[in-house]
Amino acid sequence: MTNKIKNVIFLITSFTLLFLMTKYYFSENYRNFTHESRTNYLLSLNNNKDYLPTLENDTSDIVIYKNDLNEFNNKKERFWEKLISNYGQ
Repeated sequence: MTNKIKNVIFLITSFTLLFLMTKYYFSENYRNFTHESRTNYLLSLNNNKDYLPTLENDTSDIVIYKNDLNEFNNKKERFWEKLISNYGQ
């Protein structure tokens, strides 16, 4: 008997909590509060972005481009190139 009473109390408490939570989170006051909070956050971000320091570009001539492919192609003659050139003659 006491187990049934405990279970009923637990269920009533759970359903009450669930009902109150959904009532609060879907209320118009909570929506207005959330919207106002997000708007204030965006406004503060937009106001503060003007004060961000800008950094100078110090990355000039860091990447060195090499043309290794042409050097590799000119370095050695391939066997299949000889076959193709001899086939046409």
